[in-house]
Amino acid sequence: MHIQESPQRIRCTQQDLPRLAEIAAAAFLDYPETRFYFPQAPTRERDARWLCETLLKVALRKGEVYADPQFRSCMAFLPPGVAPASNWEYALAGYWQFLFRYGAAATRKISDYNARMDAKQHELMAGRRYYHLWLLAVHPQHQASGLGGHLLKALCAASDAEAKPVYLVTHTQANTRYYERFGFEDLGPVEGPDQPPFWPMKREPLPADTAAL
Repeated sequence: MHIQESPQRIRCTQQDLPRLAEIAAAAFLDYPETRFYFPQAPTRERDARWLCETLLKVALRKGEVYADPQFRSCMAFLPPGVAPASNWEYALAGYWQFLFRYGAAATRKISDYNARMDAKQHELMAGRRYYHLWLLAVHPQHQASGLGGHLLKALCAASDAEAKPVYLVTHTQANTRYYERFGFEDLGPVEGPDQPPFWPMKREPLPADTAAL
């Protein structure tokens, strides 16, 4: 089931990739995960944009990406039944360059962190068909304006209509309170040595009679 487009929401294509990467990189520039991936502040903005563009390439190929028409906010997710991206799919999108850009030690550090997040996702959602919200980003100049909530409500409506849960991971405890407003349950934090904590969250679909209220 696709999310319906509206005057406030459009489905994106590969040609929108530069604008989507700009939104996401700006939104996540000071995010704990971004600082962990790219500890060098002088090049972090450039590096974050490259990573966001790489990940969004995968999202556009495997899932669905939406934005407001003015490209101030965007959302990417995998629909139920779509397998997580493989290492080969990430490589095709350009992720193989990470090794050459940042070296073996940094690549191993990031791979270990991602493996922990993947393992937790499998533990919590094994055997279920669900929406996987990869990212919800609002440009810093437009945050607290309701743009992110508008996109997220559309995903929640699709979740309710299909009776499928939504899963996500956030990297700040403050964000958990935001998602709780939309019915998500905080299942974290998950902590590890020398790695930033992360918070898995899950939203169970509302019954049809409740969702319509």
